[in-house]
Amino acid sequence: MVKWDFEVRRTEQIPGALARAIHLATSEPRGPVYLIFPREVTLEEGKWRNVIMSTYEPDPREDDVREAAKMIEDSDRPVIVTWRAGRRKEWFDSLKNFADTVGIPVLNYVGETVNYTGDMGLDQFDLSSADLIIAVETEVPWTPKKMKVKGRVIKVDVDPGYSRISFYDFPCDLCVMSNLKDFFDRITPLVSKKNEWKMRTLEIRREQERRKEEKVKTFMSEKKVKPDLVSWYVGRMGLTVFNEYPFNFHFGNFSWGQYFGDITSVIWDGLWGHPSATLWPQGEELLRLLVMGHSFSEFLRLSTMR
Repeated sequence: MVKWDFEVRRTEQIPGALARAIHLATSEPRGPVYLIFPREVTLEEGKWRNVIMSTYEPDPREDDVREAAKMIEDSDRPVIVTWRAGRRKEWFDSLKNFADTVGIPVLNYVGETVNYTGDMGLDQFDLSSADLIIAVETEVPWTPKKMKVKGRVIKVDVDPGYSRISFYDFPCDLCVMSNLKDFFDRITPLVSKKNEWKMRTLEIRREQERRKEEKVKTFMSEKKVKPDLVSWYVGRMGLTVFNEYPFNFHFGNFSWGQYFGDITSVIWDGLWGHPSATLWPQGEELLRLLVMGHSFSEFLRLSTMR
């Protein structure tokens, strides 16, 4: 499944096709594109020309921002559930500022990426007790067969309708189409601090951290090495981790850009500004080299430059 596909028929189409491919792949919602180059086209000579196409992003409606602020203001036990809010650094920063300032716990602080770091991150929480769920960049915020959610739902996503999914019936009292930075930067000053809820969240987090420490001590005393213990060690090496099961990120200790649960997030966000761009700093140049017929060894040389 791709956002856009195109078969190049003539060499003069190559610059425009490449420009549009990058334009669509890097505009929200970001995703893969597919260009087809028939062999006869690759054998022809052509002239390169620069084609400029800027990216675009959704912007939240003012009424949606104010309605979301009111829903959060009226709630006593709001919870943020996300999965890939950290795929862009500015999104990560804005969500973290919102959660820390207002005092709202964050579930899946590590999911597809590192989405949040701080005292509001929880390993587990019973969403049936939340009176408001703020679902951020996540198609499946909970498992319906295992949990009955009673609270209202705000969904914030660049594509909150998930048009790419044929059947989808998660509830959404307020769906906001927006990039996360615009939404959270605009809503943070409109919401009062929830000090009591923040203190309760801190208590829950301390208890969860205490239990993990006890488990690690138990694992260390055993002869057989448990996957959770390996996760604990790896998470303290300061490395970037590309998840291979049964790695348990709850036992890790990651900063933004150090964990990827889905390799596609590395490819499609990494080439265009994600932290994994440190692996591939010349994303557009790499794509151009491959398309223009340069050797794969040259592609690998550039892709491994630090």
